[in-house]
Amino acid sequence: MSHEIRTPINAIVGMVHLLHQTPLSDKQTEYLAAIDTSAVSLLQLINDILDFSKIEAGKLQLEEKYFSIKQVVQELINTIQFKAIEKNIGLIIDIDERVPAAVSGDQLRLNQILLNLISNAIKFTQNGEIKVAVRLIDYVDEKARIYFSVKDTGIGISSEKLNTIFESFTQANADTTRVYGGTGLGLAIVKKLIDMLQGAIMVKSKPGEGSEFIFEIDFKVAPEIVAQETAQKAGENDIPDVGSCKLLLADDHPINQLVTSEILKLTWPDIVVEIANDGKEVLEKLQTSIYDIILMDVQMPEMNGLDATRAIRKMISPASGIPILAFTAYATTGEAEKCLAAGMDDYVSKPVSPHILTKKITDLLKKSGYKFPKGGEKRAPKPVSQQIDLNYFNIMTGGDRDLQLKMMEIMMEETPAELALLQQHLNAQNWDGIRAVAHKMKSGIQYLGLTDVLHLVKDIELSAKEKTNLDLLPEKINTVVLSCEPALSQLKLAFEKIQQQ
Repeated sequence: MSHEIRTPINAIVGMVHLLHQTPLSDKQTEYLAAIDTSAVSLLQLINDILDFSKIEAGKLQLEEKYFSIKQVVQELINTIQFKAIEKNIGLIIDIDERVPAAVSGDQLRLNQILLNLISNAIKFTQNGEIKVAVRLIDYVDEKARIYFSVKDTGIGISSEKLNTIFESFTQANADTTRVYGGTGLGLAIVKKLIDMLQGAIMVKSKPGEGSEFIFEIDFKVAPEIVAQETAQKAGENDIPDVGSCKLLLADDHPINQLVTSEILKLTWPDIVVEIANDGKEVLEKLQTSIYDIILMDVQMPEMNGLDATRAIRKMISPASGIPILAFTAYATTGEAEKCLAAGMDDYVSKPVSPHILTKKITDLLKKSGYKFPKGGEKRAPKPVSQQIDLNYFNIMTGGDRDLQLKMMEIMMEETPAELALLQQHLNAQNWDGIRAVAHKMKSGIQYLGLTDVLHLVKDIELSAKEKTNLDLLPEKINTVVLSCEPALSQLKLAFEKIQQQ
């Protein structure tokens, strides 16, 4: 069930992501947002049911790895903050400085617990704020007891319901699912995960005044050297340029091939992506070509990804050591173990986040000794064309003089304001603001025929959305501003020429 349902959802989510990179009308953007929301809700439903089933069956295994609690909380807030911004409610983080820089435990399950609680807080809060607090309580037997709190100013929970909200398929009110959505499994999963981590959870709430969910978990404290390394890694979020890296994508699904290729080319325009439709084709291509990395789907006809990987590792050639990143529709620990046991270096589950995919690719390339472009690893924007081309504009307006003049007036009026807004949001480090402005600018820039500028604006939008390569934004935005200024002068001349006709 997991594989069959998650595969088409991956296609839906991926195509929606790509459609967002194209010029859209306001109505089309609205329709796409509805599709995106529905796909994410369906994916959440599947994930909840699968997680609950695995916990009930005793099949959920906990991991024990070093990680930074501060990094987990910060990255989670960064990915979910837009939901709070949309509702105009505050989302505040308060982390005790005494919380250890690195602890040992299950990072994925902690993230899952916090995601459920914070998502609920945003869903049930219409005004005010949500505060996420993390505190060090004490050290006990070489373990740090950490206190977590998610407090909101939402609708609250009645006292008679407080004792049942952690039960399966239970909502605080009979019409909660109808009004707010959800499966009624979120808090049940949270409670079971915290029990597995040998922690404890409690809730304080009053109707109309909000709720506070508090839980405590003990984590083993990492040795000092590991703590330093983890703290250092917390700041390594930039995606380096891979130049003309040669990548082999093995996937039998045409839509997945398109989605993955476009995601990679949006981040790295110079990357070379070749396609193999199954494992046998992968082996054939390795006989005649050299690749820097392979993205290997696990489920393929003829020869699946696991068998293909085993065959590659047995080769008597340099290709036997090529980095292999697995694509899997199964979001289970057991599936990950199968991938690693077959000889794959890492895996990503579908639907994949563009940032996670590009980060894992660059990590594997670094481990393999790949030679990144000189002059710094990060990709700088290329010089862009400043000469407008109104061919597309003329086609779209059908030669209607009045429509052309009206659209040109709008572009001449709005574009300078949008450029100023980009710089204003950059100064305030308002990434969501930059994303929104860049998204709005794409249509106008396409009408002007500024193809290179359009690619750069798409890159700015993606960078702001995924919070990647943020240090390159000042140079990219400056390039867009400098390119648009002469383009607007040319547009003004074209406007005056049409007026005289």
